[in-house]
This record gives sequence, C-alpha cells and structure tokens, in this order.
Amino acid sequence: NEWLDGYPEGVIGIGTVKYHYELNSLPVEKYEKQYSNDDMMELGWELIAKEMLGPLKLGMSNQELSKVLQLPYTTDPMYFCAVDGLDHQTWYYDKIGVQVEMDGKELCEQVIGAVHIKSPSTWTTNRRIRIGSTRAEVIKAYKRSIEIHSDLTASDLIAGSAYGGIQFIFENDLVKEIFIGILNHD
Repeated sequence: NEWLDGYPEGVIGIGTVKYHYELNSLPVEKYEKQYSNDDMMELGWELIAKEMLGPLKLGMSNQELSKVLQLPYTTDPMYFCAVDGLDHQTWYYDKIGVQVEMDGKELCEQVIGAVHIKSPSTWTTNRRIRIGSTRAEVIKAYKRSIEIHSDLTASDLIAGSAYGGIQFIFENDLVKEIFIGILNHD
C-alpha cells in the first residue's frame, strides 16, 4: 500500500535525536540531527499527510465530509483561535464515536483539522490500528514514528509530534481513543 511507503517517517524529540528515514524500499538510514520546533512540526505533518482515520483525511472540505458521513451530527459554537488565526468548530457524530474539528476562516471554507475516535467507532488508521488494538500492535505499526524518549508504558503514545501527529490513548494496554491532528496549539 502506498500509504506505508513513499513518505518519511521519523523518531522525533527535543534536542539531539536519532531520526530513522525510510523511503519506499531504501534501507533504513540512521543519523543524529538537531531538530527545532519548526522541524518537529514538519516531520509530524509528513507522517500524517497521507494518514486517514476511517474515510476521513485532514484537509477534507466540509462538503466532502457531508458526502462521506451522511449522518446526523451536533456542533459546538465556532470559536476563534489566535494561534492559527482560524475559526474552529467540533462536529460530533456520537452514534459512531467520531468527533471532527473543522477549521477555516469562513463556514463555507471549513476543512478537517483533526479527527478523534472512541467507542463505538470501528474505523482504523491506514496501518490498521483501531479502538481495541493492543499497545504492542501500535508500537509495531508506528515504531519509527514514536518519539525516541517516549515512555512506551505511558497512558498515551504519540506518533509524530504534538505539532502534528497521531495520539493513541490506552486503557489496560488497549487503544481507547485515537486522535489525528495538532495536539499542542502553543
């Protein structure tokens, strides 16, 4: 599958880290490099640029979302975020365990900025991680993208970075929630 190959995956951290680079069938190269916050954000977005959660992809328009999910939903009021200069609104599809953050300057220009799933969702990531997957399955699927200094036994793991990545939240070593987007709006 093309979503597994053809884009960089990295181990991201503050300061000096080992970055594992894999492109198509090339051998994995390891080297050390200093990463700034800008680099970390770029690497995290490279990871999720092709990632989907179920049928949804970051950047999908609200018109496309409405065609894909022809289900009733509720919303929060729109709010302005000074960090990115955009209006944000969360759409809740409670019957299927999905929350979608829509971002944009105008209601008609909104795009998906983040996706969050929990039970009863049956959706998977491109790497087939779903609600109920084990911690070991997540680590195996995203091992090259998890921060090198991460506590692999923590209640959550982030593939990519807080500046753009995939967060897996665990309960009893099973995935309870999955979030794709920006976790840190600082």
